[in-house]
Amino acid sequence: MRHPTTTVPRRNIPLLAALAILGVVLNHATWQILGDIAPGEPRGYPYMPLDQAGKFAIPAFMFIAGYFTAYATSGGRTPLAWSVVRARIARLFWPWVLWSSIWMSGQALTGRAALTPRLAFEALFSQYYFIPMLMVYYLLAPLVVTVARRNIRILMLSVGLLQAAGVALFYVQVHTPLLNGLIPDWVDLIPLQYLRFAIYFPFGLAVGMKPSAFAPLLRWRRALPWLTLLAFGLSNLEGLLVYRSRGGAWPHADSHVKATSLLFSLGVLFCFMVYEHIPTPQRMSKSIRSLSANTYGIYLSHYVVVGLLDRAAAPLLPASLSPLAGWGYILTLTALTLALCLGMIQFSTRFKKARILLFG
Repeated sequence: MRHPTTTVPRRNIPLLAALAILGVVLNHATWQILGDIAPGEPRGYPYMPLDQAGKFAIPAFMFIAGYFTAYATSGGRTPLAWSVVRARIARLFWPWVLWSSIWMSGQALTGRAALTPRLAFEALFSQYYFIPMLMVYYLLAPLVVTVARRNIRILMLSVGLLQAAGVALFYVQVHTPLLNGLIPDWVDLIPLQYLRFAIYFPFGLAVGMKPSAFAPLLRWRRALPWLTLLAFGLSNLEGLLVYRSRGGAWPHADSHVKATSLLFSLGVLFCFMVYEHIPTPQRMSKSIRSLSANTYGIYLSHYVVVGLLDRAAAPLLPASLSPLAGWGYILTLTALTLALCLGMIQFSTRFKKARILLFG
């Protein structure tokens, strides 16, 4: 494999995006089983790696969004125009509202929740939290571009400190009673949640604007895959410890913003940066392109699809699955969800306005 002299991950972006959306669906398919197992039960242990594998997905999407935003600045040579920001938010807005409404209606129709303002808030800002968070970062992008054009190091130091503060506060909330009940749910769901992803969008933007600034990472390229695997192992260990010991703190304390998941996510991004082109089997290239081109549509629709599929399969499943059968069910559920989501997106291309409105 030929190694680059600067970090230019553009050729790897489709693969990174495809793996990220696969991680999202896999994680939520896993929770169709793991969510029904009481914290600490040994039968939940085998599903920990599947739960942890998708923790890099939202950081990867934030990084990619920042990376492609940099192209609107001509590599940092011009400020970011507000017209670009408006266009990207407009593309996100209506599909977000529509699929939040569909999810909310499904909750009401199945008797899981009543149609209330609280449920609407949960649908928009909890279930689909990634979308409003991305909108906020798009709104902040002109300021981030201004700072990056002046000094990349200052930008990365600043967002790194914000990220560290967000993670530290996360641990205080989860592992000590100090702040219990003092922070309203909406604060934890919006301002603090967004703070806990502070580094990824600016990081992607900085890499897109000035990739050569990150060339020192190349010195670590041989070690990075192994360090990333180590971080993944540590995230599994931390998740397992929380699962076993924290009771009501699970699954909150196993969030993808915990420190080990942060290291795992950064490790994945670094690997995609330092290798110029990560080879994939030729027979998979079409699937990778399809997943990569439709990540937003899959993200929007997969919550509803995976829930419906699991509900349909529930009467056919035994009360308790063996680990092997559980893994098989999760992987099958993931594959079927992706296939149905892509099928819906493909069908919608016959109706251009519907395609844009539903899937962006």
